[in-house]
Amino acid sequence: MPSVIYACRGNTSSTVKNETMWEIRILWQDAHIHLWQWLQTEFQNQFYLECTRQERWTCAILSPRASDATLLTAAQGLGRIVAGPLQRLALERMVVRNTRELTVEQQQTLTSLAMMRAAQKGLSAQDGAYVSSIRHRLLDCFAQTNTLHIEGFLVFRMQDYTRDWAECVEEVFQKAIAKYEYDTYITFLKDLIHQQPTRCDYAKIQREPNGNYRLWANETVRIFRQRMEPPLVGTAEEDLICALLLLAPQTLEIEVSESMRNSFVFQTLTKVFEGQIIFSKNGR
Repeated sequence: MPSVIYACRGNTSSTVKNETMWEIRILWQDAHIHLWQWLQTEFQNQFYLECTRQERWTCAILSPRASDATLLTAAQGLGRIVAGPLQRLALERMVVRNTRELTVEQQQTLTSLAMMRAAQKGLSAQDGAYVSSIRHRLLDCFAQTNTLHIEGFLVFRMQDYTRDWAECVEEVFQKAIAKYEYDTYITFLKDLIHQQPTRCDYAKIQREPNGNYRLWANETVRIFRQRMEPPLVGTAEEDLICALLLLAPQTLEIEVSESMRNSFVFQTLTKVFEGQIIFSKNGR
């Protein structure tokens, strides 16, 4: 017989007999799955909860307490748990497994970003359709047995969603790597600027409607044209940045429409020539 660790009841035996028309047993082995606390938070006074130990398993026994405590509402609450803290734990493990060289704080940041990316895709406890889908899968389980193995449910009933979770983690990884590489790129360009003597006090860039760039410096004008064919080396933006690195102007004016200020080339120049940029409108 399993030993009772703790219970949340507080009713007479006659009430329990009348209301305990069904019960579901939820089993898990993983000590990091704090399901007992999650169940208490989710169901509060709506259901009776008991927690027992069965060899290597922890078992939560759930049975109705209030009149609206149906198997459907139990599955709905469990769906929110799966879509919330259980999903976060799964994402966290995916992150840790692939980023052991990072600090705990960095791993937690990536986990939070992965949860946010999942929410953007409708994979969150706040998304009714997502929780409803998990609820249907839980009810399918309960139609066959009153025992739910959490780890087995994730492996066999949630394969499509766990693949989606893994995609969210991968997308966050790629974004983080891209940001790291971009920050490294900016640092490299800044170092080049600091090593380069200033060849002009003032330079000005204008972006033309056809996508070309016009650069004024030292009373000369140079045009950087977009290539019609795939370039063998460089782009107009890269050529422009290289030219400005050689000039190393004290002040750089960028005449461009506000909608273009967040483009890659102008954001890069703003970071490299920090404190030296003047933006002016070109009316387009």
